[in-house]
Amino acid sequence: MTKRLYFTCPIKSLYMHVYFGVKFSTEVIIEADLNDENTVKNMTPEITKIYVAAESESIFEQKKGDIGIWQEYDYIAIAKAQEFEDFEENNGTVSPSHHWKIIMRNNKQFFMPEVENER
Repeated sequence: MTKRLYFTCPIKSLYMHVYFGVKFSTEVIIEADLNDENTVKNMTPEITKIYVAAESESIFEQKKGDIGIWQEYDYIAIAKAQEFEDFEENNGTVSPSHHWKIIMRNNKQFFMPEVENER
């Protein structure tokens, strides 16, 4: 099965489209207007998954300067990506894994999508 990235929150989807250029396979997000209060109120609740278009999947890869968070049980680590494809924690290097989630990029909040069919 192929992995597909998606959001379940229309507001996060719209934010990622406006600030990071993420494209979606669902047209309603591209037509939305952040300044129009009615657009946000009237987003259809039937949309349960808003799929990221294939050409935008690379946006969610780790980049130098990203701030990431990793949480496992009672342990939480926050680190800044110093090199492409790795996060530095304390004096050592933490290798990339699906546990790291990007939370900031270019001093802006960053929302990671959920992954369908992840194993």
